[in-house]
Parts: sequence; structure tokens; C-alpha cells
Amino acid sequence: MQSLLTQYQPQAGEVYLFPGRHGREHITSDSAAKILREACASVNLEGISTHSFRRTALTSMSDDQIPLRVIAEVSGHCNLAGLHTYLEVHPLQVQGAVSSLAKLSPIDNIGLINYYVLQPETKGTSST
Repeated sequence: MQSLLTQYQPQAGEVYLFPGRHGREHITSDSAAKILREACASVNLEGISTHSFRRTALTSMSDDQIPLRVIAEVSGHCNLAGLHTYLEVHPLQVQGAVSSLAKLSPIDNIGLINYYVLQPETKGTSST
């Protein structure tokens, strides 16, 4: 996206990805919202906002397993509770999280208890 933007506006990305009119500061949130509304109206898209873009970007970072503390820093949230309201959780993510706990189980792939996991062999003892 940055390469397309720099083709359109060569000074973009030097200091700000979306510089203001004179390149000395970034565009305001009101300007960004207006630009987005006008662009969406020109292609007949409805229900899109800078807020929905923000939610999508933060959720995408979460989906890519970027640590939440990093996402909070990037998004300007001072705590994880504020960030939490922006992130969407998909049912498959919940299922994957629960499935990942299987590696903690002492039961192996065929359903038998793997006693070596539960009771590691001690040095110097022999089984008779």
C-alpha cells in the first residue's frame, strides 16, 4: 500500500504514511474519514468507516499472532481492556486454542496413558 501511495504522493511515507497537505504532519482523523467516505461513495460502498478499518487492522494483527501488547502499542491503547473491545474472536480461533491444550494431556494418539510423561524414568533404577 505504501508503494502505491508514494506513487500517488511522492512525499508519503517519509515521516507519515498519510501526510497532511504540506507533509509536515499527518492528516487528521476527520480528514481521513472524509476521504474514505468520498472514496466509498464513488464506488457505491456502504457501511464502511475508519473505525471498521481500525477494527479490521487490529483483528488482522491478532489473527497473525502479533502479541497483544504490541498491538496495544501500535493502536495507542494504554491497556489491554481497551484493545479487547476492538478485537473480534472467531469460533475457529476458540476451537484452535482449546485444541492446543491437547499437547498437555498424558494420553497419546491411540488413547492410552503415556506413563513416561507422567512418571519420567529415574536414573539408576532398573525394572525387573
